[in-house]
Amino acid sequence: MQSDDKQLEKGHSVTGHQEADMPTERKGGLGPKLEADYNFFVDVMWANISTKEEKQTMTPALVYQEICSFLKGSSEAMDSPGGRLTLQGYLDVGRKRAPKFNADTRREVYPIFERYEREKLRLNRYDHMDLLFHIYHSLKTNGYQGVPIHNITRDEVQDFTQAELLVDLRTMCDANGLFCCGDPCQTIARGIVFRFADICTLFHHESQRRKDAGGIVAATIVGVPKKLLHLPTNYRTHSGILNAAAAVVDVLRQYFPMHIDNLAREKAFFKGPPPLLLSSTSPDDLTFLLLGSDPKTSQVEFGAHQLLHAVILGRTADSLDSLPQHLLDSNVIKMTVAQAKGLEFDDVFLWDFFNGSPAEWRPLNNYVAHLAEVEETQGPRKLPAGTPLVDVEVDAIDKGALRVARSADQHDVLLCEELKYLYTALTRAKNNVIIFDSNTAKRAPFFNYLRRLGMAQYVSRSVMEDHTDDSRYVLTQGKNSSQDWVARGYNFMDNRLYDLAAHCFKVAEDAVRFTVATAFGKYLALKSKKSNVPPTESMQETFKIGHDLLTAAGRADEATSAVKLTERKNWLNIAAKMFRSTSEGKHIAARLFRELGNFKAAVAISTHLNDFAAAAETCEEEGHMLAAEQKLQEAMQML
Repeated sequence: MQSDDKQLEKGHSVTGHQEADMPTERKGGLGPKLEADYNFFVDVMWANISTKEEKQTMTPALVYQEICSFLKGSSEAMDSPGGRLTLQGYLDVGRKRAPKFNADTRREVYPIFERYEREKLRLNRYDHMDLLFHIYHSLKTNGYQGVPIHNITRDEVQDFTQAELLVDLRTMCDANGLFCCGDPCQTIARGIVFRFADICTLFHHESQRRKDAGGIVAATIVGVPKKLLHLPTNYRTHSGILNAAAAVVDVLRQYFPMHIDNLAREKAFFKGPPPLLLSSTSPDDLTFLLLGSDPKTSQVEFGAHQLLHAVILGRTADSLDSLPQHLLDSNVIKMTVAQAKGLEFDDVFLWDFFNGSPAEWRPLNNYVAHLAEVEETQGPRKLPAGTPLVDVEVDAIDKGALRVARSADQHDVLLCEELKYLYTALTRAKNNVIIFDSNTAKRAPFFNYLRRLGMAQYVSRSVMEDHTDDSRYVLTQGKNSSQDWVARGYNFMDNRLYDLAAHCFKVAEDAVRFTVATAFGKYLALKSKKSNVPPTESMQETFKIGHDLLTAAGRADEATSAVKLTERKNWLNIAAKMFRSTSEGKHIAARLFRELGNFKAAVAISTHLNDFAAAAETCEEEGHMLAAEQKLQEAMQML
């Protein structure tokens, strides 16, 4: 969410594909104009708001999470002066809701928060919570004045703060019409702490508020959910992958019970192979599984119609940069775990996840020892999976990494976050998961954990040398057409992954849609670094982006598949908004808006340019169109 001049125009084409975030006319000069998001917090602000000692004991990600979810993003904060909690209010937040820090640590976090607010003010920035508080305060004072909203379905609810859900409740005619669904184990959005139990608390507070308000507001009884509707059967992913994901959840329940809801173990509808763990430290194994041949000797290239089903997931963009060059140059889709959230692929290759992880993974060794003790004293049926542990041969290189961890490390909140990232990565796959990691010490605890549970295929040597049973490693087969790549490109467009969308359109040889996706990506990149870009350069780049979209709309007939008229108009509309925000493009914007029938915008621009003749012509054209529409309506009434 943005200020007026940065508002994101979230229009949709007839095919339902979201636009890029586009600029609108500036409405005034008051208030901060740029957002302080997570990246800005970490890259710019953290160094100035934390001391040397605080940098050693806290991470910026966890402090940012406390700010977004509790200090400013909680329901209590929304009803506090200035939209933020006092120190006492922060200390009063229940430990179950805010499990990351105890009372002593919260007292250390609060001064950082106060410095953050001062620094944000000095830099003339606002954050997402400031905008939410402004909206909430307006709703609280004036009520919702828009089109009546009777029902809202909030999917991926684990990515939203209480403050955002509270705005949902305040805009609805009946708060009972809010339907929330999601997966608390996929809470990987920056700044978010989530449990479904906290939504129940939110409904309780809203019910109490309406009762206290009295009058018409109290007439609507807000029901408080007494029981969550849990969907125990997964119809997308088979048992092999789901069991491994459930094993990750078991660790979360053991060491971080307050960070997730206590739900029954998920079951698969059909069976399938467990994850494949590659012990070889050679990345050529990954290439072999994708190509089906040795990359050093094979002349087979990554075909445009062969790799749409697979994705290489990295923990961060930097980890993906370490892929072998022949993979970087290939058509295979490469993205981070965070980018892949909400998407699904037949085959997932998890690349160097543990190598880049900041967490200590040896607590998994402690958990394996705990399971062995439970099995010995109570029997295998008392284990979470209900099956006995498996004796495995440990590689000599892994023995040192399988020592138990210190008790303090077991409850390291960084491990909690990393487990949720790992769970999200595993559950992106429908058919196969292959895990490769170059850091033998970091990967060993998880590899050993899955092996002891009997939930993994373990390859003890290079798969290129293991020719005895190639069928074990057969991945999803089948070719994909250009239309399949276009469909996947639109899937990425919907998720604002414009660079990945452009990649898909390029593979599909659709130059028109490639131009559109690239233009959207350029604008998103420009917007993210706008504070560091000189105004002249920013305006020139914006003009070029508008020109690219205008060119694509003019060449729509050259696309590999038909571009619907509504979608083409959408591109023209975005191009017009781009031109409007530049000094040299305003005349073009006025003409485009006029052609699109947005006469109000066209007249406003022409008047601003003192081109009163053009403004008059636009008004005259609008008059003719309105008269024609009126005649058409009269004719229809006579039928």
